[in-house]
Amino acid sequence: MKSKPILNFAIIPPLPCLFDEFIMTARPWLIGILLVWTSAAHAANRVWDGGSATSGYWSTTANWVGEVAPSPGDNLIFPEGAARLMNTNSYAAYTEFGAIGFYGDNYNVFGNPINLASNLSVYSGANGITFRPDIRLASGFVSINTYGTGLQLSVLGDIDLNGSQLYLYSLGELRCGGVISGAGDVSKFGSGLTVYAGMNANTYPGDTYMYNGSLELSKYAVVFPGGIKLPRIAVQGNLFIGDSSSSLISDTVVCMASSQFAPTALVEVEATGELNLNGYNNTVGYLHMNGGHITT
Repeated sequence: MKSKPILNFAIIPPLPCLFDEFIMTARPWLIGILLVWTSAAHAANRVWDGGSATSGYWSTTANWVGEVAPSPGDNLIFPEGAARLMNTNSYAAYTEFGAIGFYGDNYNVFGNPINLASNLSVYSGANGITFRPDIRLASGFVSINTYGTGLQLSVLGDIDLNGSQLYLYSLGELRCGGVISGAGDVSKFGSGLTVYAGMNANTYPGDTYMYNGSLELSKYAVVFPGGIKLPRIAVQGNLFIGDSSSSLISDTVVCMASSQFAPTALVEVEATGELNLNGYNNTVGYLHMNGGHITT
C-alpha cells in the first residue's frame, strides 16, 4: 500500500477518522469522500501568509507563500501564524477551488461566491472560523467539516447543492447560517453539533440523513419588541434520524423553534435516533418510529 503525500492532510480527514466513522455507521459515504480526496490530491496547494502591505485579497500574489496566487482548481491552506486573518475572495464569482483548509484561529473570510469541488474544513484553532462567501458544490460529493471537539466553523453564506451530495462532518460545532438550496441530499456525520441557523428557510427538496451526533433546527427571524420568533422551514424534504446499529440513543435532532419541517415531510426515527421537539409545535406529513425516541 502506498503512503499518502503529507499535503493530503490539508484536504481530507485523517484516515483513522474515516475508518472510525465507517465502522460506526456502516454507510457508503466513505466512498464519496475518497473520490473527493483523489480529485483534490491532483490540485496544487497554495498556502496563505497574508504578506501584502496593502490588501487581504486572495488574488494578490504577496498574500501567498512563494508569491504565487492560486489558480482555479487549487487547494487553499490557511495556517496558524499568518497575517490578515480577515481576508477576501477577490476572484470572479464562482471561481472553482478544490479544498479549503484552516489550521489557525479567527479567520474571517469575505468576498465573492465560490465553486467548491472537494471540502471546506477546520483542523485546529480554539476561537472559530467564519466563512461568508456563498458556496456552490462543484462535484458529486462535497464535505464541510470540523475535525476536533473544540473547533467551530460558521458558514454564513448560502449553499447551492447543485445536484451534489453534501456531507456535514462535525466533531466540534458547524453552523450553516445561510440558505441551503438546489437538488441533492445532505448527510450529517460526526459526534459533534451541526446547526441549521439563519432567518431564511432552506429550500433544498432532497433527503436529510442524520447519522451521528446532534442536529439543531434553528431557522427563525426575531421580531422586536418582545423577541417573538417567526419560524422558517429548516427541512423541506424527508428526514431520517439514526440507524439500526444499536439500541443506544446517540443521534438527536433538536427543534429550536416551531414549524421547522415542511408539512408534507416524512420523518423516520431509527433505533439510535431521537427527535426532540424541545417544547415547540411542529407538523410533519408522516412520522415513522422504527425504534428510537421522540421527546416533546
